[in-house]
Amino acid sequence: MMKPKFDDVLEYVKDGEVDPEMSELLDLDPDGQELLKQARFICKVLRDRYGESGGSRAAASFADAMED
Repeated sequence: MMKPKFDDVLEYVKDGEVDPEMSELLDLDPDGQELLKQARFICKVLRDRYGESGGSRAAASFADAMED
């Protein structure tokens, strides 16, 4: 069984948690729910900080922050 990478979980949450394969992978992984919880928290903080659609600079900042 493949272990989900945190970067992939972060992308999954950022994209709206619509990937059924990632959902299943997180359900099967013992740490999956904790990774999901952490990714949701990070995405929420970034959205609160930069907004959902706060212009191109906010989008660039969000993408830059996600890479860091």
